[in-house]
Amino acid sequence: EPEGLISTEIGGRPMVLVGSERSNFVAGYDVSDPKAPAFRQILPTAAGPEGILAIPSRNLLVVCSEADDADDGVRSAITIFGYGGAYAGIDAGRPMFPSVVSGDLDGTPIGWGALGALAADPAAADRLFTATDGAYGPARVLSIDLSKTPALIDSELPITENGSPANLDIEGLVVRPDGYVLAVEGPDGGGNELVNVAPDGAIKDHVRLPAEVAAGLAGQGLEGVAIDGETIWVALQREIAGDP
Repeated sequence: EPEGLISTEIGGRPMVLVGSERSNFVAGYDVSDPKAPAFRQILPTAAGPEGILAIPSRNLLVVCSEADDADDGVRSAITIFGYGGAYAGIDAGRPMFPSVVSGDLDGTPIGWGALGALAADPAAADRLFTATDGAYGPARVLSIDLSKTPALIDSELPITENGSPANLDIEGLVVRPDGYVLAVEGPDGGGNELVNVAPDGAIKDHVRLPAEVAAGLAGQGLEGVAIDGETIWVALQREIAGDP
C-alpha cells in the first residue's frame, strides 16, 4: 500500500522514495534511467509511514508514521535517516541497520522476533543470549555472536518440559554455569514465575511468586531477572494492587 512518494537527489543520483504503509518501510529507487528504476535500499520505519521529507542540503530523510494506538502499544514516530559516512560512525559508509541477522540451520534461517530478554555469556565476551517472547513459540533461547557485523544469531536452544516443547512468554534471562534462569510473564498474576532450565534446554523447576504478590498482579507481571550471588532480583511491569 504505497502511501507517500517523493523525488530527490541522494549521493548525486536522482532517487524516488516510496512509503509502504502496511509494510512499515520506505523503499529507495535510483531513477537515473526513468524507464528502468533500480531498487537500492529498504529503510525500516515505525508503523504506517505516510509523510516523507528530504533535506538534501544535510543528506537527511525524515519520515513520519501515522499509526498511533496506545492500547496496542503502537505509537506514532518521526524517523530521521542520514546518508553517508558522517552518519555511520566508525563504520563509515555502511548502513547501521540491521544490527543483528539470522544464521542458517541446515539451510534455513533461524526465525526470530519480539526479543524480550538479553543476557551476557559470563564465559565469552563476544557472546550474548536472548529469547523471543510469547508471540513466538515454542520457547527458545537464541545465541548471538558479537564478533560478526552485523551480530549473528547462530544457534537456538528449544525449551522443553518432560520432553515436549514448552510455550513460555520469556521476558528476562540470566545465563549461569548450570543453565539458564528465565523470567516468564503469565497471562495472570499466578502465571508469573522464574523457570530454571538445564544447559540442554530441559526445564528443571518452576519458582512462582508468593501468593500475596501474585494476587495483586493482572496480566502485566515479570519483565526481567538478575542474579547477584544468592540474591535474585525481578522487575514487575505494573504496580501490585493494594501495595501502598
